Amino acid sequence: NEEVHGAVVALKMQVEYAPLTILRSAREHDPALKRAKAERNLRLATLEIAELGPEARILSVQGEALQTLGRSAEAARCFRQAIESSAAGSIEALEGFYGLLTTFGAGELEQQFAACAEALGQFPLDAQLLCAMASYLQRMGRLDLASRSFEMAARHGQIDPMLWHLSNLGEVAVSCQAVAQGLLGQVDAAVGTLEAAMKQFPHSERLWRQLLELYVQHDRRQPALALVDKRYADEAGREALRGAVRGACLAAKQEFGAAGRHLESAFAAGCRETICLRWLAAAHVAQGNWEAAERTLREWQSLDPDNPELLVQFRGYLATRRALEGEDSKSGGEPKPAEPGDFVWAASKRTEGTQVANAPRAAVGSETALEGGASEPKNRPEGVLFRVDGPCPRVPPTSRPLAGETALTLMPSQVALRKSI
Repeated sequence: NEEVHGAVVALKMQVEYAPLTILRSAREHDPALKRAKAERNLRLATLEIAELGPEARILSVQGEALQTLGRSAEAARCFRQAIESSAAGSIEALEGFYGLLTTFGAGELEQQFAACAEALGQFPLDAQLLCAMASYLQRMGRLDLASRSFEMAARHGQIDPMLWHLSNLGEVAVSCQAVAQGLLGQVDAAVGTLEAAMKQFPHSERLWRQLLELYVQHDRRQPALALVDKRYADEAGREALRGAVRGACLAAKQEFGAAGRHLESAFAAGCRETICLRWLAAAHVAQGNWEAAERTLREWQSLDPDNPELLVQFRGYLATRRALEGEDSKSGGEPKPAEPGDFVWAASKRTEGTQVANAPRAAVGSETALEGGASEPKNRPEGVLFRVDGPCPRVPPTSRPLAGETALTLMPSQVALRKSI
């Protein structure tokens, strides 16, 4: 943890950064390795503090080690002391704020928000802080302010190359801005944001897939097909994906019979893109083809075993099948209500960009029935997968980790962001 930054600043030397990037490998996220390094760093930091005193740099090292070891309260004190002993606006203060924001628990959103606001008072254009603030605002129900914060991060956000940060932070900020706009019902704005971002990040797989999915969700077939044409040079692969897009657009309109035929043809032609597998599974579920739906999900799992969206899809598939086949009733007990995070199949309607559902009672239960009441399960339902997110959910997000403590959430019908720096 020794560095020359302090001496460079003290001597007022000019620094020109080399065009090189240091990336953390997957090994850095190994739990056993992280714990061993944390225990080592904690011992060394304690010795250095005893010898040289509590310098901000080493206090942040100590705080990070304590946080890794699960000692959040002690870590927070170290990070706070590092901030207070640093000059305002210094890299040491920024590092202390980064660390402090990781120490808050699930029920401490207001305190976390206040700490982030304090940090932005010193670093108003820091991209990671702006993204963190946006995520807190989103969790507080202020999607309008969250969208503006993401926009600020995307357009004007800055990073300090001396501190660890997401390497694709610009893409993440733009992606999340579009997500927030979509949740606000500003579909055209979300599409415009992503289309502009594709010019800035032409090789971004994340943005390309997100824009394609947005086109599909709102049946903008021609722009979706044009996006596929620009991306695929291989004619066979391009035609298969074009077929999948046509099917996905139909599925998004709940025309599952026609959708299934397009998607099955695309699958048979070798298309294994997520947009094909996801909507094909949804079409099978909607038509009661349980074995086919499970085969599709298993195929998806074999290709992308670490994709957390698969867990969501499997949970939705199992909950829906259990409800519609009456397995809960056959067991002699009361139907098990869905828990927050579970997905159910629900007939739906849209009002002002917000999805409201009539959920099958056997899948959801009276305690978590959505607005509009509950309907009896049908053998061949028409609707969408809907996420239960508390007593009366209105926005159905699903978590998808990105890197570090960041998670972007994606779903066929809606998208939301959750992030904790």
